[in-house]
Amino acid sequence: MASDRKAPENFDPLDAALTDDEIARLRPASEWFAAQGLAMPTPRGRGRPKLEQTKVSVTMRLDPAVIDGFKRRGPGWQTRMGEVLAKSLHTSPELSRAQARRLAVKRLLLEKAGRRQRIRARVPRRANARPDA
Repeated sequence: MASDRKAPENFDPLDAALTDDEIARLRPASEWFAAQGLAMPTPRGRGRPKLEQTKVSVTMRLDPAVIDGFKRRGPGWQTRMGEVLAKSLHTSPELSRAQARRLAVKRLLLEKAGRRQRIRARVPRRANARPDA
């Protein structure tokens, strides 16, 4: 398939079309890599690699104040919201009946002493204060 046309003045031999002889000498890349003792590179897929566990799309109706509060903190608000929801799963697991009963009794006792405990919690202790003072 060699052409009889004359090459232009700004001819670059690296950009030239292959001759019939060059085409006949071409070999598959797998042969070249094998001759060099190298592993044939595997082509990468396009885009981001697939995750083992993908996220699920959900539609929820939330108070505007909740959405505004997360959006006010800047980009990534949906990720932060997901983290808060995930954290709430780990901090409040389902309670057994006995655990729920103990928690209810504890809340009742705290409500009775509530005002005293809230006031104590707000007053900071000084580091150099004596325990009997």
